[in-house]
Amino acid sequence: MNYDEAKKLVQAPKKAKGNFMVIYITYDCSLVLPYDDGIAFMQAIKNAEQMDDSYTSKKHIMPLNRDRFRTSVLSHQEYERYKIAQLLGISLTDLEQFETPQEPS
Repeated sequence: MNYDEAKKLVQAPKKAKGNFMVIYITYDCSLVLPYDDGIAFMQAIKNAEQMDDSYTSKKHIMPLNRDRFRTSVLSHQEYERYKIAQLLGISLTDLEQFETPQEPS
């Protein structure tokens, strides 16, 4: 698959090009949701509590640590860049060579 094919595949669904919300759960797990769905998710957990399910202690429920979730906004353009790089099996840095017009030699 080349860059143009990957870009066409990612941009094929012509739905609204709104932003996304990234919800960082743990150091290696983040959720990516359309922005409005991210707001709904955060609303849904506003009264959530946290269960400590550790092997080293008894299970218990405690208030949700306010620093447990971190959020940020991801633009639609940046979302597409991630998806294209993923389809091509390259990094975002490597993707830049396809996005930057090359000067003729």
